[in-house]
Amino acid sequence: MNKFLTMSKRIGAVLIDLSGTIHVDDAVIPGSIEALKKLRATNVKIKFVTNTTKESKRKLHERLSRIGFDIHKDEIFTSLTAARQLIDKRNLRPYMLIADAAKEEFCDLPSENLNAVLVGLAPEKFNYEHLTTAFRYILEGAQLIAIHKARYYKRSDGLALGPGAFVAGLEYSTVKIQLVRTSTHNRKYRRMQGRGRGKARGNIFQECSRGLRLRAGGSCDDWR
Repeated sequence: MNKFLTMSKRIGAVLIDLSGTIHVDDAVIPGSIEALKKLRATNVKIKFVTNTTKESKRKLHERLSRIGFDIHKDEIFTSLTAARQLIDKRNLRPYMLIADAAKEEFCDLPSENLNAVLVGLAPEKFNYEHLTTAFRYILEGAQLIAIHKARYYKRSDGLALGPGAFVAGLEYSTVKIQLVRTSTHNRKYRRMQGRGRGKARGNIFQECSRGLRLRAGGSCDDWR
């Protein structure tokens, strides 16, 4: 505990990855609930960051609460949040290859005159017809928004193919792409000062830090 208290005096906030770091689906990673309680006792600001795209923030929060985490909904920043901010900023109307459980984040967007393609983790949408429709929109000038480009992800039954292969296929086939990655895999943001612990890195941490009015920096290594 003394180590946590000492560290809390040196940092402005802690950004914590979710899936694969403190839980996997409905399974709690051992020790994570106890560690979070210790961290909260320091009164340091906490934000939970995730690049998961398979469910909305509301459903994610319900899952975390159900399996025993004491987390407030407004403490969660997801890649869907970042994608929605980008869509609103650019006035985009996307054709969506995302899971049905994630669509409530975008339910109020126009469904006509589409000018973007939004790709997340959506195994049920990664078929020939849906991908061909996305391909045609991009050829007509639509922006390709890859919420994340993971090669694979971890499920309760083991590793599974991520959306990266399908994004790469759209990139390869369209040639003249307009790719805007809200992904944590964007190399541009790997040069930012500081590092994150867990899978989520890069600009999703930067976007979350802006919400906390913090400058990204430092390392989480000392918390191990």
